[in-house]
Amino acid sequence: MRRLSFPRLNPRTQLAILTGVLLALVGVVFAVEERAAALERATSAHEAALAARLSSAQPPSGLAAGRVPRRAVRTLDRALGDVASARAGSVRLWNRDGELVYSGGRRLTRSSAAISQALGGGLRGRVDSVRVADAGRGGQARDQLATIMPLRATPAGPAVGAFEVRRPWESVADRADFPSWGGLLPIVAALTLAWVGMLVAGSLAMRGRAGGAAPLKEAQLDPLTDLPNRTTFRDLLDRALIAGKRGPGLVAVMLMDVDRFKEINDTLGHYNGDLLLKRIGPRLRTVLRDQDTVARLGGDEFAILLPGLPDEAAVATAAERIVPDLRGAVRAGRAGPRG
Repeated sequence: MRRLSFPRLNPRTQLAILTGVLLALVGVVFAVEERAAALERATSAHEAALAARLSSAQPPSGLAAGRVPRRAVRTLDRALGDVASARAGSVRLWNRDGELVYSGGRRLTRSSAAISQALGGGLRGRVDSVRVADAGRGGQARDQLATIMPLRATPAGPAVGAFEVRRPWESVADRADFPSWGGLLPIVAALTLAWVGMLVAGSLAMRGRAGGAAPLKEAQLDPLTDLPNRTTFRDLLDRALIAGKRGPGLVAVMLMDVDRFKEINDTLGHYNGDLLLKRIGPRLRTVLRDQDTVARLGGDEFAILLPGLPDEAAVATAAERIVPDLRGAVRAGRAGPRG
């Protein structure tokens, strides 16, 4: 099975993608909150319209006893009008004991704990709306908005019952004033400016780190071989000696140079002389441990730091591995300028 490979992205592209995703998430969160706020405003407007429409309804006789006579039901039907029509939805009336005393409009097949809780608040004089699901035609569940309205005998009196008004949720949501593209334009512009600002700040920060890392690398490494230079080697040696005093083991240092290096430069040119110096480090790394260090002290002089050796025999063993490796032939490159 062939593995998919993806190109590596440079840091600036990664920064652009990361900041873009973060700002996109901010935009999504904002859009969700705006939609929720618009739906809440539509629900509040729906509650206000129902409160005005039901303000003329009077408690029917027999409400407290839970037995409303037919004449009182017809009077309540006329007072409610189209609010209790099957086309608009459904209306139920509950007394203070939680008994259903009136039902108009569409037939409801279920109730819920959320409605029961809201109904308790309505009987205490509070208006509340909850979103519920009820089986419509064909048994398919449909979202509805159940609004609980307290029923009072007088405008300032206590609630003697509560109306439960059901409406299809989409009929309420369709009245929500969702923000238009024109209203979202300033927000999109602000997010775009923030994205550009984050890109610029991140690019400047990365440029500053890169600019500070280059001089640090030049100060620590030899520019020709990329090996630690004399100063770095001395620091590493000091640390190894301090660590050697704290624990067992020996610290060994080997010094070497290239025999007849001047003759190589004179006969093969400085290009091949530099090529030889560059290949010494990689050759030595093949026979050294990970904790060992190869450094160029200058010219054709090199040093090897061997920390944590168990005894002097280990020093001789390391030298026996290094010398044969350096005796191998080095293939010359193109002819360079001589002298």
